[in-house]
Amino acid sequence: MSDSKRDVVANLKAVATVQGIAPQDDGDSGIRGRKETIKAKWFLGGNKSIYTFSCQLDEMARTATFRESILDKSWGIAPPSFNVQTYSQSGTTMTSSERQTSVGGGGVQEIGPMRAACARAIIQAGWQFKHEPMRLP
Repeated sequence: MSDSKRDVVANLKAVATVQGIAPQDDGDSGIRGRKETIKAKWFLGGNKSIYTFSCQLDEMARTATFRESILDKSWGIAPPSFNVQTYSQSGTTMTSSERQTSVGGGGVQEIGPMRAACARAIIQAGWQFKHEPMRLP
C-alpha cells in the first residue's frame, strides 16, 4: 500500500486521538501533539508531566521522522507523592512508564506507545519510519 502525505497525516491524527493526544497540524510538514497526564496540586505548590511528540513527513523521500519527550514541571513545594517508574532500553530506543500517586492528584505517563503506534501506521502506508531519540520535538 502506498498512501499520500495527506492520508498518512489523517492516519497519524487518528492514532494520536486513540492514544488520548489531541493532534495539531505542524505546518505543511506533519503533526504534533501533547498530553498532560500527571497533575498534582496543593496549597504549597504542584507538579505536572507533559508528553510531547512530533512527526515530520518528507513526501519526496517518503520518510516520517518521529520525536518525543516528557517534560516535568513543578512550582513551589510539590505535594508529597509516591512514584513507580519502569524503563526498558534497546540501543537508543527507550520505553518508560511512570505512575504517581499524590496528595493532590497523580496519574500515569508513558513514553513509547505513541511511537509504536505511529511506526505501525507509517510502515503500513508504505513509508519509512525514522526515530530521532536524542532530539526534542
